[in-house]
Amino acid sequence: MNKIKETKNNNEFAGKERERRNRKMHVDQRKIQETLDSQKQEEQMIQMLLKKQNEEQQIAYTRWRNEKWQATKTQNKVKKAEKLDQERIERNILIAQRMKEEAEAVEAERVAKHQEQIYSVKQARREEKAKRRRVNIEIASEVIDLIMDVADEAFDFQVANKDKPEEEKLMDKGTWRNWMNIFTEGKKVSEQNIVITKEEGSQDEVKETDPLAQLLGAKDGVQHPFLMVETIKNEPIYNDFL
Repeated sequence: MNKIKETKNNNEFAGKERERRNRKMHVDQRKIQETLDSQKQEEQMIQMLLKKQNEEQQIAYTRWRNEKWQATKTQNKVKKAEKLDQERIERNILIAQRMKEEAEAVEAERVAKHQEQIYSVKQARREEKAKRRRVNIEIASEVIDLIMDVADEAFDFQVANKDKPEEEKLMDKGTWRNWMNIFTEGKKVSEQNIVITKEEGSQDEVKETDPLAQLLGAKDGVQHPFLMVETIKNEPIYNDFL
């Protein structure tokens, strides 16, 4: 009886132990399953995050590559534009320098031609002036010869009549008028040997028709030849002879 009771108790205890083990096994299995599920969820989450990270990295890399390409493209455009600007500036400098050289050459040629023209004009003026001077000197020489001839004749007349009375020392206007007529014809009085008396000319007529006599300073008498020359030098016509 005790043995049966003991067996029964053992069976009950074994059943309880078996049940307890089963419950423990179910609990352990559930825990293990929950752990596995949690790990699986974690792995899934990690995979999802890694995938998302990769996608974001890929997007970031693509964006960086595009930005880098755009920056490189922009930089190349800037460099190309700067190169084109530099070439344009150098080309403009060469063109400006060439234009400056051409302008300087044209200006130098113009200045040379102008100087040549000035020299030609000066030379022509010089030659014309020399020609006029030669003509004037020739005319003046002839006029001075005629004036000196008249002055010599007048001086000889005064010397010849210095011992005569005062009224006879003076040359009469008729003689002086005829001398002036000979003078205006370009002849020398000394070569004519003509003497006119007072009766052949009128004093009033000589004063009106004898401007050269007034120029030489002959009024009621005659001057010394050197005084006549000095008188001529003060006249404007003398400068035209020079």
